[in-house]
Amino acid sequence: MAPFRVIIVGGSISGLTLANMLDQSGIDFVVLEKHAVIAPQLGAGFAIFPNGARVLNQLGCYHPLEEANEPVNHFSAIGPDGRPSGEQSDFGRYFQELFGYKMRFMDRRKVIETLYENLRDKSKIQASRTVMKILSHSDGVEVETADGSVFYGDIVVGADGVHSRVRQEMQRLGEEETPGRDLFPEEECQSRTCDYGGLFGISKAPKGIIPDEAFKCYKERRSYLCASGPGDTLYWIFMFKNESRTQGKSIPLYTEADQDRLVALHGDDIVKPGITFRDMFERKIQGAIVPLQEGVLKHCFYKRMVLLGDSWHKVNPLSGLGGNTAMMSATVLVNELNNFLGRENPLSEDSLYEAFSNYQRSRENQVRKVVVTGHQMQRMDALETRLLKFIQLKVVSTLPFENMCNMFGQMFASAVYLKHLPLPERQGAMPFTHEVTIRPKPRSGVVNWLSTFVLVAIVLFLYPLTEQETHAPSTATRSATSFTKRFGMDMDAPTSIQLYYNMSISVVTLVMCVESYRKCFFMSPLGSAPLFGIAAFFVGWQIVTPVYFALFVFSTGAAAYYYPSARAIDLATAKSLPNAYLVNYLPVMICNLASSPLSSHVWAISHATLPLTIQLIAKWHARRSSQSSMRGPALLWSDGDLEYISTVFDSLAPIVHLACHWPMAKNGAIEPRMVSLCNLFFSDKTYTGYAASALMLDALIFVFIVFILWDIRRVHAFTTISRWDIINNVTVGLVLSPAVGLALLWAKRETHWEASRQRKKPAVEV
Repeated sequence: MAPFRVIIVGGSISGLTLANMLDQSGIDFVVLEKHAVIAPQLGAGFAIFPNGARVLNQLGCYHPLEEANEPVNHFSAIGPDGRPSGEQSDFGRYFQELFGYKMRFMDRRKVIETLYENLRDKSKIQASRTVMKILSHSDGVEVETADGSVFYGDIVVGADGVHSRVRQEMQRLGEEETPGRDLFPEEECQSRTCDYGGLFGISKAPKGIIPDEAFKCYKERRSYLCASGPGDTLYWIFMFKNESRTQGKSIPLYTEADQDRLVALHGDDIVKPGITFRDMFERKIQGAIVPLQEGVLKHCFYKRMVLLGDSWHKVNPLSGLGGNTAMMSATVLVNELNNFLGRENPLSEDSLYEAFSNYQRSRENQVRKVVVTGHQMQRMDALETRLLKFIQLKVVSTLPFENMCNMFGQMFASAVYLKHLPLPERQGAMPFTHEVTIRPKPRSGVVNWLSTFVLVAIVLFLYPLTEQETHAPSTATRSATSFTKRFGMDMDAPTSIQLYYNMSISVVTLVMCVESYRKCFFMSPLGSAPLFGIAAFFVGWQIVTPVYFALFVFSTGAAAYYYPSARAIDLATAKSLPNAYLVNYLPVMICNLASSPLSSHVWAISHATLPLTIQLIAKWHARRSSQSSMRGPALLWSDGDLEYISTVFDSLAPIVHLACHWPMAKNGAIEPRMVSLCNLFFSDKTYTGYAASALMLDALIFVFIVFILWDIRRVHAFTTISRWDIINNVTVGLVLSPAVGLALLWAKRETHWEASRQRKKPAVEV
């Protein structure tokens, strides 16, 4: 019986990457390349990102590529006026720390040559083989080429680019064999759109180019991406917006006249201080002008034919993700073939259908995200609208690179690998998704809205009761009541209720502060804890607390919140938490226990200023210790902050419990408030005024606790949580105090969340 054989149409990066994978899997293959030579001088530069680098490393191709060029260590952005608008001098270091690989630009031909040289049997690469026709049978395929040759195999992989002949043959066979079913409708095959054109070039680097830098230049309706390369070269892309969007067959083809027109029109664009577009163009070694198509086809396979790379998903080259995404797709395809060939050889059409379906299902969402990301990046860089211009020039360009690490983490964390080959020892601070036990996934919108509905229902039910006075306030305190009630509890409220209510608020405020330092919230309202303190002045904590909880529910609904976004907060801030809490709340607790009339005012100030106190003490810690002021992925994806966060919440739980219940025990009587949240269900007492305020806060916190427990179990963030752990947290919330339960939960949550994000030893499938 003949061995399983794969016919690969196209000998560029995606095709030769697949060939190397099959070669090292022991699967027979042949590559049909239409050009007369392998690695013709076409295209321009190629960017290797960490996801592609890791697979190339598995194949043994990365080391020669790494030695052939300089990495990108510096990245800068140039504004429309030709002046720098942002610079990231730690770009290379951060990539190295985060993933174990730096970003690299190199000649596309060099990548193809390296892949070709790595093959054991180069006779399997057939040049000058232009595919004309494909026939699919129940037991195999035939591929006819322009020279009359016929190649036989089990499957055909179309790695032949955006104008794929394999895709055309899939459409032809689908129409002939299943008339009326319209498996590949013309509108789908012509669905790719084109908003931009691209002029690619490799030039001798003008004076002023640093050997290990890359930079972007933003202009209205156009943009530039440039990167230094080996041998004093410069890779560049000039992307320009077309007059209108075109689609399918209406996508234009550009000529040299278009190229000359663009240079005449925009040649004076300053792409970097001292360097114009014309300077780069006049030093051009090679180049090409092409329409930048974008899109993902709905179907990527038919019977024994399957698409790979640009033939299936076309990405805007500005992102640099197209080739790396093709490598990821090839990896999944080979993993599927290895999986099925381990059980059945040759593969039946049913098995191939299942394998190809798994391949499409596994990659479809990811490649669509990459296409959307590339499109949005292009719109931002070309400053398409006033809003995008503001965001790009006034927000993104000024952000610390730390805040961009989450974005890169989301791009590459889900990177796949070849399961039949050992993983490289090379690692970064951030494990890939398959290396951790946590299983992040998007939360259902129904759950988000249901949780918010419960919070709103509590407010609607109990808030009117808080407005009913338990007794008339004294004339002396009436003027102060309107101020203090918004922040905490009225001056007339009994001491124990003031203490209970405000200690509960202090736990919520501390949670707000900790979460505000998560890097994933840097452009979210949750990233600003003072915002909620200010809001409390106007509407009160009874409203701010449920609003915060609802925002938290919606803001953490994406899978990235739990992983791969950085969990850790900076070390100086973490160290400041215990001291800041004591500085802000110890004086007011003493005042409250002493029944001082000033306690309500001090509580209000303490809640509002906790974020500021944390910030000031954090700066003091940063000045005292070089370790506390360190920055970078090695800290953001570490557990250095864990002991401080866990300590402050673990210590806070007994303090809150004692402060809330000791005054009642001391007095030997129960103040007019509930002993616990259980009273809401098991007491006939009607709560109004102060007691209703405390009860409403308790109910809100308790619902939040239940939601958090459910959510972290949903994503497997608690690796060891049991039913008894859940029962324990719920019981504490019901019997002792929801605030105590929240403090205990947040301490445990940090510990187990971090444990679930730690790298585990992967099993290698042979």
